[in-house]
Amino acid sequence: LVKNGLILAMILAMPAALIIKNMDKILLAFNQDPQLVFLTVDYFRYAAMAVFPLLAMMVIGQFYLGIGNPSILFIAEVINFPLIILVSYGFVLGHFGLPPLGLSGVSLANLLAQLVTVSLLLILTYVKGHFRYYQLLKDIFLPNWVVCRSILTLGLPIGIQFGGELAAIAVVGYLMGFFGVNALAALQITNQYSIIGIMLSFSLAQALSLMISELYGRHEIEYFLVKKYLGAAVILLAIYIVPVAILFCVCSTAFAQLYLGTNHIDPEIKYLINHFSNIGSFTKYNTQSACLI
Repeated sequence: LVKNGLILAMILAMPAALIIKNMDKILLAFNQDPQLVFLTVDYFRYAAMAVFPLLAMMVIGQFYLGIGNPSILFIAEVINFPLIILVSYGFVLGHFGLPPLGLSGVSLANLLAQLVTVSLLLILTYVKGHFRYYQLLKDIFLPNWVVCRSILTLGLPIGIQFGGELAAIAVVGYLMGFFGVNALAALQITNQYSIIGIMLSFSLAQALSLMISELYGRHEIEYFLVKKYLGAAVILLAIYIVPVAILFCVCSTAFAQLYLGTNHIDPEIKYLINHFSNIGSFTKYNTQSACLI
């Protein structure tokens, strides 16, 4: 399963990387400012290459979730997150003797951090014996198409669900280019905070899925337990998302200042950020409840 998952990940990464590499042309088709699009060419080139290590790391992460050892994922993120910040600081601003690459430096830093993290993760898992135990390295380049089909049958609906949500966010961003730079900036600032705000709900959904999968795996399906699991997850989500939504409504201007500085903020951008935040705060709970279900 893991070997064929890795093969499928690399196959799927190829068209994804091709689309990302040509994203500047897509942005121009959505009437984005050509001067702004020009700044993204190198950004998308590095982002396209980062798809491959990112998907490989996701497959390995799901392997560890499946065998009940999620702490490895935590270790990977502990390595990855500060590494991205440090390398981004170097490439964006030109510190540590690195070239100042601006926007593209963020993408390059992410690529390098992903490569380092997935390499360390592979070394760690091999040293710990998990790969040897499951013989992941045996005939790694020989796919089993029956297994690949079963993975796609199970994973494709999940991918369409999550991919559709992210695609909707992306399309809205592209269409916002028709309303000018201020609207685009306000939406992107709001989206960045929204993505941070919904991360816990994704982890709750993952935990709920694993707990119910364990019941199915033991052939001990008791629907009252499934109902209790789902109810507990929804309650935890409410405890988390309600104060987050309130924070979005009350502190949207303060959040904007973290991006734009404490100097005078364009009234139009401030107005749009306030309204985008208010709308987003009322839709978060319903969206993330649907994600759990």
